[in-house]
Amino acid sequence: MDRQLYEEMTRNLEKLDREQGLTGRQIFLFGHCSAAEELADMLLDRGQTPAGFLDNNGAKHGKTYRGIKSCLRRRFWPGSPRRPWSALWPGLMRP
Repeated sequence: MDRQLYEEMTRNLEKLDREQGLTGRQIFLFGHCSAAEELADMLLDRGQTPAGFLDNNGAKHGKTYRGIKSCLRRRFWPGSPRRPWSALWPGLMRP
């Protein structure tokens, strides 16, 4: 990952934790890619284990990274398989 993007991701994670508090929350990472794996590493280093990678690419379902599974979003939201990712984000941030 580009150093500038990595630093931005680090700053944003710290800001989110400072302003919203991540402790005790279920954290889902959108898209199972190398950047999401780096974010997972950051969270794990902070003692926070992501609940999973949400990805609509069937080829990635069932894969794991450091014990974190990649799965289809409707596994977590039955009945709303066509709902856009952005509509799901606010609900994920609530304890």
